[in-house]
Amino acid sequence: MTLDILVYHPWIKGKGGIERVLLEYADKSKHNIDLVTHYKEESFEDYSIEIEALTDKDVPEGFLRKGLKAGYEISSTKLDLEGYDLLLVSEAGIGSLITLRNNSLPTAAYCHTVLRAAHGFKKHYLDKYSLAGSLAYILGSTGYRFLEKIAWRRFDRVVCNSFNTRDKIVEAGLDRMPLKVVHPGADIGKFKEGEKGDYFFYPSRFKGYKRQELAVEAFEEFNQQDEDYRLVLAGFPDDEGYLRKVEKKARGTGVEVKEDISDEELVELYSNCLGVLFTAKDEDWGIVPIEAMASGKPVVAVNEGGPTESITHGETGFLTDSEPEKIASEMEKLLDDNLYDKMSKNCKERAEKFTWESFAEKLDGEVEQLV
Repeated sequence: MTLDILVYHPWIKGKGGIERVLLEYADKSKHNIDLVTHYKEESFEDYSIEIEALTDKDVPEGFLRKGLKAGYEISSTKLDLEGYDLLLVSEAGIGSLITLRNNSLPTAAYCHTVLRAAHGFKKHYLDKYSLAGSLAYILGSTGYRFLEKIAWRRFDRVVCNSFNTRDKIVEAGLDRMPLKVVHPGADIGKFKEGEKGDYFFYPSRFKGYKRQELAVEAFEEFNQQDEDYRLVLAGFPDDEGYLRKVEKKARGTGVEVKEDISDEELVELYSNCLGVLFTAKDEDWGIVPIEAMASGKPVVAVNEGGPTESITHGETGFLTDSEPEKIASEMEKLLDDNLYDKMSKNCKERAEKFTWESFAEKLDGEVEQLV
């Protein structure tokens, strides 16, 4: 049985983890996949799939404007569902609102995360705004949670990217349908093991909750003992203000900041690093640890969220508290050549469990049950 599936995601604006999940699923699924979005800023020439944009506008700037304006456009849009067997919503917050006017087909969601601004990150956002902005945030997030509950009732099945995300859905009171877990993968064949280099690597979009600042602080602690090493931070500038803050903090520390690197440079940086850092706050899943392990590189990560499901502590990396001194202590362990070699071998074996082919096959199996 081959299905015609329409996949919807609100905005595709960079080469981040969510974009790769969508494009790899469209490429590897046995079903016919069309991908539609409201806002598109990347063409993704590496993939054969065409992405239909419902508007030629840019994603609205600013959190509140983005939420209000984009939320209105999404919730009021009527998709052309003629000829499709299934609607699959890519949910990372706000995407679920597309179901408010589109519920004529069996509908599934692949949930990358619940909207952080509405669930669990209240203090983070309130600290950013004035009194008027804080009031607008509280009203907006309250209204969103009301619409979110209605929208989520339209889902016949929800597939989560991790057990961590599944727990967040339950905590948000959105678990009114079956919840399954299918971990994303990585392009295992693209990555390769190179030399044991003189730098640590942290690739991730520049956003406050990715906590590149914490990685810089940990490296500074590490570098007090071993000044011959470097840290390379690389990623899409999702938050220009935060990126500039990280650049300022990194000056004079032996930390190099790179924006929008090519896939070829990404592979090389993984291949020849000493190890990979991952300091994101309560990351829902995280493809970075998988790509690191596929490159034979141990990962030093905070003991939170998705990395606790992908990294085997002491075998493929280290999970530790989000304190610079403790992260630096684990980084020191990778200077031991014998331990590094043993962990590198374990990393490659562990990465083989997370391929895009396996991901697409499992997700196909979940959505097929709705038709």
